[in-house]
Amino acid sequence: MGAFFHQVPHLLHAAAAAILRCNARSAEACDLADSLFFRVVWIGGGKGAERSLFRYFHGRSSLKTWLRAVLAQRHIDSIRAGRRYRGAWRR
Repeated sequence: MGAFFHQVPHLLHAAAAAILRCNARSAEACDLADSLFFRVVWIGGGKGAERSLFRYFHGRSSLKTWLRAVLAQRHIDSIRAGRRYRGAWRR
């Protein structure tokens, strides 16, 4: 498990930088990568609490590929949410 906590943040920062077309140490890349890392490793308890995204990983691809896909989808979701928010003010 120690290797996971050492390698995955670096992988996520590199993937976030590629998605955002910026430096891996930029604030935007760090925010995107760190938010996903938090959601992957954080496991909430109780009913209705947020749970780890690992429950969606079924091993049909490598963990590395799955993390990149989830990261890209979270970025797309944030763009869509921003458009909906800005669009609400135009009405």
